[in-house]
Amino acid sequence: MGVVIEVGPGKVEDGKVVKIDLKKGEKVIYKKYSGTEITIDKKEYLLISAEDILAVVTGK
Repeated sequence: MGVVIEVGPGKVEDGKVVKIDLKKGEKVIYKKYSGTEITIDKKEYLLISAEDILAVVTGK
């Protein structure tokens, strides 16, 4: 599980941009071995493709 820090513009399908339905701050569940780990300013992040996100966690 992780928290969305930033969302890209989406992906291009048939010449059109398809937006991703995620927002900053949302908690998501993603596939176990997905993503690419990067470090920026000594802080670790995981870049994940929208296809690897399984669910958005809602509620308290």
